[in-house]
Amino acid sequence: MTDTTAKDLVIACDQRNRRIVLYDVSRMENGGILDEGEIWSFDFGSRLGAVNPSGVKFRRATVFGDVIVTCASGGYAGIIRYPSKEVVWETASAGRNPHSVELLPNGDLVCAASTGNSLRLYHTSALLDGDSKRADTNETYSFYGAHGVLWDPAKEILWALGEKELKAYALKKTGISVALTECPTEGAPLPASHPSGHDLSPDFSSIHHLYLTTNTGILRFHKDSKTFSRQFQNAEILDVGPATSFGNNPNGNFALSQRDGGRGTPWQDLPFAAWCTATVQFARKTECGTVNLLRFSANDSAFYKARIFYGSYQSR
Repeated sequence: MTDTTAKDLVIACDQRNRRIVLYDVSRMENGGILDEGEIWSFDFGSRLGAVNPSGVKFRRATVFGDVIVTCASGGYAGIIRYPSKEVVWETASAGRNPHSVELLPNGDLVCAASTGNSLRLYHTSALLDGDSKRADTNETYSFYGAHGVLWDPAKEILWALGEKELKAYALKKTGISVALTECPTEGAPLPASHPSGHDLSPDFSSIHHLYLTTNTGILRFHKDSKTFSRQFQNAEILDVGPATSFGNNPNGNFALSQRDGGRGTPWQDLPFAAWCTATVQFARKTECGTVNLLRFSANDSAFYKARIFYGSYQSR
């Protein structure tokens, strides 16, 4: 079994090959070929709705054990055991154009669908009681341009990022299920200069912050003051413009992906090239606290998101 505490693991959504794939970038030098660092993958094959994988996270020792939660733009969402690849649960009706997914501590799953302007809460915790039928039931919450979801164990709320704002939701017990209740005092509108929220991730260097990306760059959000900033450690190296995904781990390493149209690849004329890249960027922290930005490319993969493979939501 792969050491899931390793600091150089990155998991990516490969839209060209309809799979999610895990890389150990410590096996490569800067500018190396990603294929040499591949250590695990899950192929969606012909699964209904699993077109253009768009979101993936590793959640360690949850109610289901070590799992990967993932979604795809065709309407797919799923919970997959790691590393066995056993499918715990899946659906092809997670909304129109799912972009992000999150596993709640109780075992329910939330999916953010951008074109559908919705957050969809599936009662997958029912699987713990052997009730697969109830696990497929869901509630849908309207949220314009929903792109990102992230559970915050410190505040015990679900952050959700949309086209124009960052919202927060509490979990409310309703009988044997939970529902989402908006916490209007926790969220904030995005700065006018940074519209179109995209990716959402924890900041493992500070319990008080989150990272998010927009169509113009990377922002750091202070949970208490409800303010956004372009200033964060090594921003001059890492904030290189719009990113489809961005985040760090407790070791101080970062991973990010940026769409580049797949220039020079065999798939540069295919539809998904407009929002994908063949390159994963990884920033490794040095002994003096700075980071070195490394770039690794794959021979025949089109990545939408590439994120740090780390199982915790965020430190309490």
